[in-house]
Amino acid sequence: HTMAACGVIETVLTLYMMQENFIAPTLNLEDIDERCAMVRHVQKLIEHPVKTAAIQNFAFGGVNTSLLIRKLT
Repeated sequence: HTMAACGVIETVLTLYMMQENFIAPTLNLEDIDERCAMVRHVQKLIEHPVKTAAIQNFAFGGVNTSLLIRKLT
């Protein structure tokens, strides 16, 4: 775990996906729980424009953050 750098790394990767117009898959996602059937899980790379993204981080000690990013152009 990258500890404090985790949020920055996820933000940079999200900005890269927005710039390059793709959505990266969730790695090693094989068995989807039936209770999560209503969620669209990305299992293969999708080439698609991303205009808005949400990033959530859940850390040790109950420190939780959410960041919303929107592309203006």
